[in-house]
Amino acid sequence: MKLRLNILLLFFFAQRTSSSFEASSALTKKLQNFINDRLGVQRMQDHLDASQFTTTPVESSNLLKTLSESLSVKFTERVEVVQKLRDEVEKRWASLSSSSHAAVSKCCSDLDIHEIDSNFQQIVDRTEACHHGQGLAMNPSKFVDNIIINVMKENLYQYPSIKFQYVGTEEGVTTVFPKFKTCSSTYDPRFRPWYVEAATPEPKDVVVVIDISGSMKNLYQKRTLLDIAKEAADTVITTLNPNDRVGIISFSDNANSATEDTNKINCKSTELAIATPHNKAYLKSYISSLNAHGGTIYSSALSLAFDFFSDSTANDQVILFLTDGKPGEDNQGILQTISQKNEKLGNKVAILTYGLGGLITSVCLPFYYKSNLKGVTCVDISMSDLLSDVAFFGRTDSSYAFIMDSVGRLLMHPLLPSPQSITDDPIFLQATSLETFPEAKDVVASMLRGKSGSEAFPSLRVLSRGDSIVEGSLSTMFDSIYSWTQLTPHGFALCIVTVVDDIETLPSISANPYENFRYHRLDLDPNSEMCQYFGAAATIGNGRTTSLSQFKLCLSSAGSTVHLSPAAFDKPYLQLIREETTLDVERYKSYFVGNRVSSSMFKGFVYDYVVLSAYFDDLLRQADDYEELLDSFIWAYVGFNVGVFRLYPGSRLVQDYEPVQRRWYKRALAQKGNIAFSTPYEDNFGAGAVITMSKTLYAGR
Repeated sequence: MKLRLNILLLFFFAQRTSSSFEASSALTKKLQNFINDRLGVQRMQDHLDASQFTTTPVESSNLLKTLSESLSVKFTERVEVVQKLRDEVEKRWASLSSSSHAAVSKCCSDLDIHEIDSNFQQIVDRTEACHHGQGLAMNPSKFVDNIIINVMKENLYQYPSIKFQYVGTEEGVTTVFPKFKTCSSTYDPRFRPWYVEAATPEPKDVVVVIDISGSMKNLYQKRTLLDIAKEAADTVITTLNPNDRVGIISFSDNANSATEDTNKINCKSTELAIATPHNKAYLKSYISSLNAHGGTIYSSALSLAFDFFSDSTANDQVILFLTDGKPGEDNQGILQTISQKNEKLGNKVAILTYGLGGLITSVCLPFYYKSNLKGVTCVDISMSDLLSDVAFFGRTDSSYAFIMDSVGRLLMHPLLPSPQSITDDPIFLQATSLETFPEAKDVVASMLRGKSGSEAFPSLRVLSRGDSIVEGSLSTMFDSIYSWTQLTPHGFALCIVTVVDDIETLPSISANPYENFRYHRLDLDPNSEMCQYFGAAATIGNGRTTSLSQFKLCLSSAGSTVHLSPAAFDKPYLQLIREETTLDVERYKSYFVGNRVSSSMFKGFVYDYVVLSAYFDDLLRQADDYEELLDSFIWAYVGFNVGVFRLYPGSRLVQDYEPVQRRWYKRALAQKGNIAFSTPYEDNFGAGAVITMSKTLYAGR
């Protein structure tokens, strides 16, 4: 039946004759009857219309205050974690011994744990820390002791969403908690970006100049001088952080910039590239491709290197000159080039000459003993954790928020992928790349100046039609209000965008008259009876076999199951990283069944939508030919923009399932008032090729 329906739809869109209009009218009527008689869409809308709702004006200033305070508390707490660790290391440094504590083994040793930790996404031992790094082979004079490790344990207990904590020393040893297995023989904390950034926090502009003359083919300890130079340049680039800028020059008879021709990072010939992962990868590939040939003309290389600093305002400007020290020109000419070029820049550029021959985010602080740098302490934090309040912000379909850093790079924006979905090195976008209206660019400029404010002006919103790549998007103009402020600690700015005269509609329900609640984690409910429905375990009532499938289908007298996305929880990110338990399911039931009570686990309006959506089960039972429902469709479901989702037959979903991010939801939202159809796709549970029909529901009309 679904395949035939799909063919009819394709035929209707392809032809526009008078007979096809008649056919389309008949088809439209049949589809409307199907969703109303079989699925009860109109009765669900009538139920919402008859329910009690309250409306509240959306106050952008109040939203901004609430969200900025929440974000500032999160940022401050994470900084306090690393400060606590740093303070303990400094306090105990003098008493630390040269012997590793018995409880701290090398990270290369095996773990007794065999299950992946949901927070760390790998196998870790939360009872131990471990050491690694090249410095272990050099008889280091200091090892972190058990008291410091206990501080790390306390931090993780108090803030369960933080990731790895570590202490890197100037002797090349890193202590990590919790323990994980790594056996790298080349790891050295002193060359890691987190170490260098904390030890030298000011932004740097660096130009690396590499000699590729014929003499660089000479060998030193069985390696060519050019290979050694490449390794040195690669290490320098690795240590840079996204606040730094970098340029690469190679020279022999002539000097060439890595960005002088068409390049993947769109930099001009003498333009310093921001040291993002994407840019660093490109520059490393350029270095790797270099070959030795020709003479050695220093002056042209130095002249080109100084040109990179013409618009530089960084306090630290460095030219790193990698050569074998055999120029093919007069030394006086070289010195004159350096003198003249450096004088134009106020003599700020330091030239370091090496004679060759011999985006998880880390919060880091250096630690000292008697005013001498001894190392760096760090705590890894997830951007999903830090920014979850922004990611799940959206009190109405027309409001959104974005956050950017001190140089205008976006950390979060609704048109960017969510932090938890990013698995590769992030590509940083400037805020003005997505906020393109002139007035919005003025807002971004004000944010960069450290200002706060609010402005109203028309702006464009982009709404996906479902699958943005295949189905495209809709663009609509709104009279918008942009409200922005700075966050504490400084360095980040938040902007909330709302619509003029927008209102928020919320149900007002005091008790659950249905007295039932079945959570989708059927595996954690000891009272659940399940059967196999295609590839999923599902709720069971009367088991039977039909011609639709050889499986035992589930005609569920138990009804649908409820899935609550992270957006429904007061602390969304914790819901993403923790493992739910039987006790959790019992608590959920206790909260949603019966009279309404306060909860520190869920957002206040979630109770209302769980109760409202319970009518979905009644709809299915009221349908004509209830016994034949599952011969008409594979799945039926209803989702709300607060993270509440009901599915029939009830089955388990992934923990981060978010209705508003699904194509069926976006498609219905883009076609309000109409029945929205998907193209055929493969059902995740093994039902074969299916299509989805969806339609919007309205609250508080």
